[in-house]
Amino acid sequence: MAHFYGWGNDQMLSMELETFTTYYRAIDILEAQKRLVDMTTADWPQMKKKDRESFFKKIKKVAYPNTFKKKLKLTAENLRELIDGNR
Repeated sequence: MAHFYGWGNDQMLSMELETFTTYYRAIDILEAQKRLVDMTTADWPQMKKKDRESFFKKIKKVAYPNTFKKKLKLTAENLRELIDGNR
């Protein structure tokens, strides 16, 4: 992680565990986003359409995980559970 972000040991040791974990988990997302750019410029023209779409979708799920989270169907019951759960 120090290499990826360019941090020294002192910086990493002074972080809260939650902050450290957040940055650590973000590495896959950031690298997947970079791979999307790399893929577009290098491999994209040579791939068959079906393979290209499948590969792009897999990489995009890693690069933008919040976009692909399961959507909750909002019903009166779900809304009540969400409100009661936040109290």
